[in-house]
Amino acid sequence: LKNPTRNLHTIHNCAVSYMARGRHTEAAALLEMVVECQKQKYGALHANVGSAVHNVGIAYLGGEVHYKAFQAFEEAVRIRKAALGRRG
Repeated sequence: LKNPTRNLHTIHNCAVSYMARGRHTEAAALLEMVVECQKQKYGALHANVGSAVHNVGIAYLGGEVHYKAFQAFEEAVRIRKAALGRRG
């Protein structure tokens, strides 16, 4: 893709389609692209970046790449805490 930032919704939908067909490695690669675009748009510590990283974790979990899934979930929590603050 020449300009993935302009096509994030389409990229995300393709990743979801890949996951539905068991193609988790391809889905994770697309979702990593979404993370990078979100970082460029919002900065590294934004709630949207945290959500995108969480989605990467879901793809890894579906592909049974547990350690990478765990790392992604931890990073997503760290980003969301930084972006949203601690509540509760």
